[in-house]
Amino acid sequence: MSDSTPAQSAIASTDTVKVSTLSRQLSDSAARAEVRDKNTSRGELGDMARKLKDDFLGDSYNAQRVRHDAEKPETDDPDLLARARHATAYVNLASTGDRSTKSPFADLTTEQLALIIYDDSGSYTVNERRAAAYDANDIEQKWRVEVIAQSRQESEGNVNTPKFYAEVLSHYKSLPPIEQAQYPGDYETRLLVRISEGGGVQNTEDDRLLTLFEVLANIQLPEKESGPTVPGLRMNSLSPDVSPTPAAVLRS
Repeated sequence: MSDSTPAQSAIASTDTVKVSTLSRQLSDSAARAEVRDKNTSRGELGDMARKLKDDFLGDSYNAQRVRHDAEKPETDDPDLLARARHATAYVNLASTGDRSTKSPFADLTTEQLALIIYDDSGSYTVNERRAAAYDANDIEQKWRVEVIAQSRQESEGNVNTPKFYAEVLSHYKSLPPIEQAQYPGDYETRLLVRISEGGGVQNTEDDRLLTLFEVLANIQLPEKESGPTVPGLRMNSLSPDVSPTPAAVLRS
């Protein structure tokens, strides 16, 4: 008798889902995103992003969780139906803290995940978009830990950290427009000022870490005003339950 749970069995059953099916969907999503981004102002795009994330985050999601878990794609394609089941099983496990299994989108890039997260055309179920958000968050958190570690090395014997700010700027500029739109309008300008000033000078190590954390806090949740805590990397915007894309909090 198998020791696997129903959720784990549902995930295992989609190991052979055809990549070409998802590739076609991503291509269509990219075309829709391009039209959306070209015809929407930055401010409107930021507002749109926050509303789209409400579909699969927080109270709005939890209030309709039963409906989301029962949602199926409007198709007879067995691959898409299997992937939807996989996504629901995955997010239900992940919401309990169980990250032992892979999501159906685990091998996608940040840009590809964003196409799914912000696509409300019906091509993806709400739980598929939520699963993509978990994956994007994992990528983001890994980058944040790495960039903080690099900044510590850079600042050894030197209070300035221009490379850190250059890395953050590069990261910001690599994001899709709908994610950039969730940052303050002058975010890039402020980073450029920091770089030109050699990374700025703080009086103490804690002051320097606070400044770095404050920059990272704005990377994905620019509208969030909760502050960082020192020492360590534990802060609201760096905790494991933070969603990607400028990637909101994934709550169970």
